[in-house]
Amino acid sequence: MRNARKTVRNQIICIYSELTETELVNAPTNVKNYFKELPKESLEKVEINDDILALANKFDTVKTFREIKDKISKDLKGMSFDEIKEYLKKQSSKLQTE
Repeated sequence: MRNARKTVRNQIICIYSELTETELVNAPTNVKNYFKELPKESLEKVEINDDILALANKFDTVKTFREIKDKISKDLKGMSFDEIKEYLKKQSSKLQTE
């Protein structure tokens, strides 16, 4: 959601393609509505070409989220419930200041 807030304030650009538009057809209503509400000046449609495909292949979503999950699991290991709540509070405040 942090990036979503930045998008609404025009701090980042949402880059999308025809594939994104196709995927939105079957997306949940709240996702469709969110995309529709993004300011037009925060959107950039790109044609899928070799450069775009190369960029997409560089970013492995599954690997990235697995690394994040593994770090969190390691950080939380052995913590009490209260320590976990404090950890989550600190991580949340870090994200809000970025």
